[in-house]
Amino acid sequence: MRSLLLALPLLLAPSLAAAQSAPDVADARARAAREIGCLERLHADLGTALELLRDARQQLNAPYEDVRNDAARAVESLEQRIDDIGEAIRACLPRTSRLEPRTVVQEPTGTEARVERENDATRDVERDARLGEYVRVVVGERVDGMGQLSAGAVRSMVRGVSSRLERCYGELVERGALERGTLILTFTIDERGRPRRVTIDQQQVGDTRFARCVERAGRRLRASTPPSGGEVRYSYTLRFGP
Repeated sequence: MRSLLLALPLLLAPSLAAAQSAPDVADARARAAREIGCLERLHADLGTALELLRDARQQLNAPYEDVRNDAARAVESLEQRIDDIGEAIRACLPRTSRLEPRTVVQEPTGTEARVERENDATRDVERDARLGEYVRVVVGERVDGMGQLSAGAVRSMVRGVSSRLERCYGELVERGALERGTLILTFTIDERGRPRRVTIDQQQVGDTRFARCVERAGRRLRASTPPSGGEVRYSYTLRFGP
């Protein structure tokens, strides 16, 4: 116990050095209480998902094809559930405490410069496109990154989450908010074809729950063919409403 107390100042040193004013102890106490309760509930959910995933892994080696197929579908479902739990864990923390990844900007040279020039010609992915009854793309565009991913692959990827976006708006309407407006969904597709740094900006429709729902939908984006040559960042202005 004494060694833990001695170690605490070392663990806190970076944040203390960065702070310009004394912390609000009462606020920290209240936040910690909320976060502990939130994380304890999710810890139980994660434990259940882990046990089910272990069971599914065993069933993948079953002698019967239908059992193996069911197990494979169970793995996909559990992966989604675990991803949801990960998002819920992030939601336990205040946004101000979340660390943003550091971006290192490098000037392209040689082949990289040529690739960047080629990518500049295809910055617009799509404009004025319908995703669903109550969701439209105002503009989808490439905004950063050295990787290459075809516009068709990006459009297909976005349409893969269109039903989730529709569901987000449907839930908003059920809460009594029949609104129309836009927001910007921005995301990076990494070299595995997975989304990173999903953000919601300039929200002019819905509430916090709606924004989080759209953000979760963005985290479901999957590129069937990963980008080559690095990551790519996109910005989609979406319009919701009748």
